[in-house]
This record gives sequence, C-alpha cells and structure tokens, in this order.
Amino acid sequence: MKQVRPPSAFEALRYPNFRYLWLGLLVANTGAWMQIVAQGWLIYDLTGSALYLGSVGLARAIPMLTLSLVGGAVSDRMDRRRLLYITNILTGFLAFCLGMDIHLGTVKPWHVLVIAFLSSSVLAFDQPTRQALVPSLVPRSVLLNAVALNSITFNGAAVLGPSLAGLLVPYIGLEGNFFINSVGYLAVIYALYRMELPPRPARDGGEPSSVLSDIRQGLSYVARHKVLLALVLSGAGLSFFSRSSIVLFPVFAGDVLHAGVKGLGYLMSANGIGTVLGGLLLANLRDFRRKGLLVVMAITLQAVLLSLFGLSTHLWVSLILLTGFGAAAILAASTINTLLQLSTGEAMRGRVMSLFTLSMLGMTPLGQMPLGTLADLLGPGTAVMAGALCSLLVLLAALAIEPGLRKIP
Repeated sequence: MKQVRPPSAFEALRYPNFRYLWLGLLVANTGAWMQIVAQGWLIYDLTGSALYLGSVGLARAIPMLTLSLVGGAVSDRMDRRRLLYITNILTGFLAFCLGMDIHLGTVKPWHVLVIAFLSSSVLAFDQPTRQALVPSLVPRSVLLNAVALNSITFNGAAVLGPSLAGLLVPYIGLEGNFFINSVGYLAVIYALYRMELPPRPARDGGEPSSVLSDIRQGLSYVARHKVLLALVLSGAGLSFFSRSSIVLFPVFAGDVLHAGVKGLGYLMSANGIGTVLGGLLLANLRDFRRKGLLVVMAITLQAVLLSLFGLSTHLWVSLILLTGFGAAAILAASTINTLLQLSTGEAMRGRVMSLFTLSMLGMTPLGQMPLGTLADLLGPGTAVMAGALCSLLVLLAALAIEPGLRKIP
C-alpha cells in the first residue's frame, strides 16, 4: 500500500518551481536587508536627522503609491517570468551604482534619495508580479503554506542580513553591503531560468483594453467586495502606522539604547526573528479556519507590543518586544495576503495583489516621513506609540466596513 506523506510546515517546498523561487529569494533578500541596514546608517551618519531618514522612506513611497497599480496591470498583461527577469536585473544594477558612489567618496544624501526612488519604482512592478506568480507554483490547498514560506524568504533574511551587515561594515565598508546585494539578485534570475511554468491562460476576448482601463477594473473589483476592501485597509493601517517604525531603529539604537551600529543590527534581527517565527507558525497551521479572526488578533497584539517597545530603554527588553511585534505583524500580513489570493481569479490577480503591494509596501515608507517628523518633535518613543494606536483605529474602521471580517474562514 502506498504511504501518504503527512503535511509539513515546508509542504510547498516539495514543488520544484516554488523551491527554486524560494531559495533564490532567500539569497537576494539577505543582500537586500544588508543594504537596508547600511543605507539607514549611511543616511543617519551623513545627516544625523530622523527627518531625513523619513525622507528616504518618502522617496520609496512615492513610486509604490503611483506605480504599484500600473505594475499589477502590466503583470496581468505580460509574461510574469520575463517581467521578473527585468526587475531583478535593474534592482541589482541600482545597488551596484550606490555602492560605487560610496566607494568613490562622492555620495551625497540626495544620491541615496534618488536610488531609493528608482529602486522602489522597479519594486512596484516586481512585487505584484512575484505575488501573483505564487498560485501557479503550488496547488490551491498549499497556497497558505506557500505564502507563509514566501514571507520567510524576506523576513528570514531580515535575521541574517542585518547581523551580517553590522559585522561586515568594519571590514568591507558600507559600500560592500551594496555590492553583495547587487550580486544576490543573480540567484533569483537563475531560479526563474530553472522554472517550468505552464502557459498563461488567454485574456478574455473583446476589444483590447488600456492599462488605465485595467487599473480601473481592478479598483472597481475590490471596491465591490467589502471583504477585500476591509483586508486591504487593515493592511494599509498596519504598514503606515506600525511597520513604518523600522525607520526609527537607527535613532533607538543610537540615542535611546546607546548601542551603535551593532545595536541597530540587533534590533533589525530581532524583528526579523519574530517574522520568521510568525511565518513558521502560520505554515504549521496550514489551511485553518477563522483566518479573519487571526488578522484582527494579530493587528491588536502588534500594537500593544510596539507601544511597549516605545517605552523601553533597555536593549534586551527592546529585542524581546520587537521579536513579538515581528511575529504578530507577519501573521497579519501573510494571512491578508492569502485571503486576497484565495478570493481572486488568475485574470485579476496581478491587479488585486498590486493593491496588497501598495497597502503593505507603499504605505510603510509613506508613513516614515510623518513618523520621522513626529520623532524629531516629541521623541521616538512617543512617535511609535502614536503609530500603534492609529493602526488599531484603522482596524476598527475596517471592521465597520465589513463586520464579518472576524468570521472569514
């Protein structure tokens, strides 16, 4: 009698296409997190301003807000693998350019703003395409597991990347982190090359539509479905008000905890460890019921933990709180991602996931500018506590739009 293997937390990795992408992203995202740490420290070293740290976030937010919907529409119109080839080549090239700028001693704060803007512009096309690709790599019953594991490639790298950055800066300089990141994108390009993907279903017949028309269609689709609208709004509040607090980690490390660049690496790693633990927990839950209730509970928990982090003046207490915050935030984000994927057909998936990209990635850097301003005026602790409270208010608004959010299976 043939034995059936029981489901595991790594079920999706049994499918070769997903496994290739997962490993490639793990390598590339480790380099990306090294760059995030190096970039934050570079800006703070050049300017000494939390407000300027927020300006980098704003430079990243503008393309996400203006181009994510375009990226989703393009993802629904063209071959997604080909589009991902282009985005990864461009992102690696931009990282190399900033590394050379630092190496030559010509870097200025506005250079970092320009690179952040261009990199985010590319990411606005990359993220909805990558998210929309996942359901074609695994069966529907394994999608939640795949989404959870996919989040670990980014958040697991958030554990390794910041630690490596903090350790390697004295030996390879800040520019070395950017060079490593630029090379890391070759892993994704190789993974895409190895994939064997089925042909995309043909678009519905009728007259050819414009990208703008496709965007309007996607927005109308989400607006008509209150569950989708409530999920997107919840994610936007989480990102704008809570996850944007990462921009203040250099301030906490330097001025509150007095831990320097190594302390910054520890803070980033603690947040990353939490997201990995949250992702693993979600992967073990697999296709459970009451996913909507988990979203509500996780957003509430992250707000409490982030508020306590804002009050902490001890490094180890802060690390513990950030670990819990990271776990709660990724539980909410990944579950929102899964519910959106399960509720959307192939033809509309790129556009719906572009709204997820906008709400999660676009709102995070957009929130960094006002958060940095508030931190300069009232202090970083007060700023993150205010953000945590506002994320709860947005959740209440989402529940008002769709009271049944808690009961989504």
